[in-house]
Amino acid sequence: MLRTSSNNRAFTIVELLVVIGVIALLVTVIAVGYRRSLDQATEAAMSSDLRAAASRLQTARAESTTNTYPASLEAAGFNNNNPRVSYTYTRSTAPEGFCVRASTTRLSIPDYHVTNLNLNPKAGACP
Repeated sequence: MLRTSSNNRAFTIVELLVVIGVIALLVTVIAVGYRRSLDQATEAAMSSDLRAAASRLQTARAESTTNTYPASLEAAGFNNNNPRVSYTYTRSTAPEGFCVRASTTRLSIPDYHVTNLNLNPKAGACP
């Protein structure tokens, strides 16, 4: 009588598919969390940069001999170091004022703006 030994230890295809599925699920959860963290960091940078731009514009006006806001953000000494965010500066003359808008291509991040009347960043476009 010939006995065959069943000591072959191997994973079945079902077990391998379950492990691959669990790994894929974990990667997805981690990727979503990472993206959310990036979005929050971008929003924080936008708010901080808008406050800095508004401060520089106020300082440039105070130092100006004509008591006017500068023609551009660069003239006020503000440089955009964030390639993910674009800043748009609008200056009005009557009445004298400004609005700086920060926007990004990410749909999950709203635009923010500051004005000479409100130096705290608010969501939305310039009024």
